[in-house]
Amino acid sequence: TPTSPSGSRLVDPIFEPIMSDLVEFTELPIALPLEIGEEFDGLAATLLDVDKDSYGIILGFGECTGGTACRVGSIDAIALDNIDYDIEADGVPLPLPGRRTGYFFDAACGANCSDGFIRWIDSDVVYSVGLKAARVDDVLPFAWATIRGDLTNTPTAPDRCIGATTPDEGRAAQVAPRRNITWLLICSEDGVVAEVIAGRSELEWLDIDGDSSRDIVLTNEGGQSRLFLVSPMSVQPVLDNETFTRLTVGDMRCGDTDDDGFTEILDAVDGARMEFINQLLVDRSTLVDDVRSLPTCLN
Repeated sequence: TPTSPSGSRLVDPIFEPIMSDLVEFTELPIALPLEIGEEFDGLAATLLDVDKDSYGIILGFGECTGGTACRVGSIDAIALDNIDYDIEADGVPLPLPGRRTGYFFDAACGANCSDGFIRWIDSDVVYSVGLKAARVDDVLPFAWATIRGDLTNTPTAPDRCIGATTPDEGRAAQVAPRRNITWLLICSEDGVVAEVIAGRSELEWLDIDGDSSRDIVLTNEGGQSRLFLVSPMSVQPVLDNETFTRLTVGDMRCGDTDDDGFTEILDAVDGARMEFINQLLVDRSTLVDDVRSLPTCLN
């Protein structure tokens, strides 16, 4: 077990079986938590791959190589020089220890669920930690522990709503700044769901998916918008940077332009060309002659 000069342990015991190979085969600074919490008791760490410029670790039941049935989480590192993509694209920024900025990426669920994960840069290395189907309030303590070594003073999401704003069918939404992180809270009698949002925002409600219940548009102070679909006790972010990072609520027009029974959101900024969100899909191939003739989305 790696130890400090004082003899104290440097990593959680779950990682002890893989440490010798990690130390031998990678040249990257190894970032692992000193402790990762009781929820990981009984799991094992599998070193999925390792070389001088990267390593990948799976946390799961038994010797798991990433299959959805056994995988619980993951820890990855890769040298920044080997990255050929924008590590910030579509991520939600949030503060991490040591004035670092991390980026949260939501899990995608279909037949199986991917990891919700947080990615950050440290010493020219891109690190990421993730948990299967996790929300940001689950992954954030894991990221803090990986950077700081333990779970002391890690930020936690608000667990209750004070009063109610914009109630809709038993739900309410609030924006709650806490420890330099701004949270969107969806509140109901069953509990609270929290999502990180980037900066102070104002809530606007509209029905954009044709289910007759109102959804949320967050309009940022700078005139940018981020869209959330709200269903009972779930928050689904819809991120399309080419559209929603440059639209205000007033630029969004609504109408059923393809007669499928669902309302689309139309991008009215560039006139005839539209980009719409419908059933969580983005379609940029449809054209509308006069987007401005359609009503605005706000009720």
